[in-house]
Amino acid sequence: MDYRTFKKIVLDYYHLNRRHFPWRELSDDVSQRFYEVLVSEVMLQQTQVGRVVEKYNQWMSLFPTADHAARASFVDILLLWQGLGYNRRARYLYDSIRYISTAPKLPSTIMELVALPGVGENTAGAILAYCYNKPSVFIETNIRTVYMYHFPELGNKGKVKDSGIRDMLESSVDKKNPREWYWALMDYGTFLKCRGFNNHASSHYVLQTKFEGSMRQLRARIVREVLKGPKTADELEDIFMDPRVKDAVASLLNDQTLDVMDKHIMVSQRSVK
Repeated sequence: MDYRTFKKIVLDYYHLNRRHFPWRELSDDVSQRFYEVLVSEVMLQQTQVGRVVEKYNQWMSLFPTADHAARASFVDILLLWQGLGYNRRARYLYDSIRYISTAPKLPSTIMELVALPGVGENTAGAILAYCYNKPSVFIETNIRTVYMYHFPELGNKGKVKDSGIRDMLESSVDKKNPREWYWALMDYGTFLKCRGFNNHASSHYVLQTKFEGSMRQLRARIVREVLKGPKTADELEDIFMDPRVKDAVASLLNDQTLDVMDKHIMVSQRSVK
């Protein structure tokens, strides 16, 4: 399929079926727009859109600007974050916001963006597209789905690598309005998934492990318990009666979600950077 036909299919679908999300109602002020995009992109990492909508609205109600979020305590941030999973992302987002709230200028290149805690190349590319409307290249699951569906030759030699998708994406990205092009890809990719097409042939596809009984669940439970008030290691072991508690706490201390003071485990206030 040629790129012109491909783009027409994607954009025609989008213009008839576009989804409306609060993070697509972007501010005219570039600093506020950067903040809105950063918050939404970190929230959307590994989390379903439906769950993010509610949390994003709550976040913007409590922390309407970067300055509001930067002045909040990490306890406040983490309390709001509960339900989104992967609490480390809250730590990264908080530290990124505190950085940009005092930085002399906003990050506006891939190199500057990936220097922010928890921001990889794909998140950086998304920020460039959505905040600055720059024709960047980034890949996530819906984008993979669209390109794998319309260009089945990507899988002729086995698993589909992102490098092949990236080449096609770079050639087909809308350079005049990349922001809308990526919104269109996201919406169309969701439609294809609902129709039963998946991207399991991608070399980056990973089957989500069961949450119930997992270390992820134990970590989340420990964080919720510590948010009620500091606990000693012995208290946590008595509460959860799980032999993995020490390892779970160690991992939470390592990623600076939690900290230790006077032998009590509490929410960390130290910056990742």
